[in-house]
Amino acid sequence: MSAPAQLALLDQPACEREGDSRDRDPLGQALSWRKANPAGWQLLVSWALADAASDGHCSIALYVERLRHPAYRLNAVDDCPYLIDNTARAGLVRLLVKEKPQLRGAFTTRASRAGEP
Repeated sequence: MSAPAQLALLDQPACEREGDSRDRDPLGQALSWRKANPAGWQLLVSWALADAASDGHCSIALYVERLRHPAYRLNAVDDCPYLIDNTARAGLVRLLVKEKPQLRGAFTTRASRAGEP
């Protein structure tokens, strides 16, 4: 892509986020994101289950980057890629493990500040 074409991309409007998520807890962010993006949530679940079944290891960072890729423009209203704040990743992992117990131990996690497992 030429330099002028790249610069033209900067003039295109960006997709807007709903509210500011910096003040919310990661699990709250994950729950809100799942509710707003059911198709994206199903992709996360399917990738995690497939990876856990194949080699036992899952990477939320990889899944979030996949969802951000333009190939997954599935939020049909505005054709924007999924917007996921990196601070929501821990909450997404906890939500995945809570809903799919077979994923327990597949993600590398740290203890939460709130004392959750």
